[in-house]
Amino acid sequence: FIAKDLITVVPLLAAVLWLWGFTAQRQLVIKIAIALAVSLFVSWTMGHLFPHDRPFVENIGYNFLHHAADDSFPSDHGTVIFTFALAFLCWHRL
Repeated sequence: FIAKDLITVVPLLAAVLWLWGFTAQRQLVIKIAIALAVSLFVSWTMGHLFPHDRPFVENIGYNFLHHAADDSFPSDHGTVIFTFALAFLCWHRL
């Protein structure tokens, strides 16, 4: 569950804040969406500039979960979680 489905917490929390939040929280959701778009674009660009295969693509280690053979760096899940977490940590400054 944690490895595959925990990332769904991010859009669920954003939807809850948008539907039942105050105006300031709705503005936060818009700012988070913009920050996510920018950070994922930077992540995508870095992935193309510095390609890094996943270990199982090079027959190193074992693949415990089915995963696409795309680049492992930078991680899309990591990018989304860190952007979302930093937005919440700094939400009063945004």
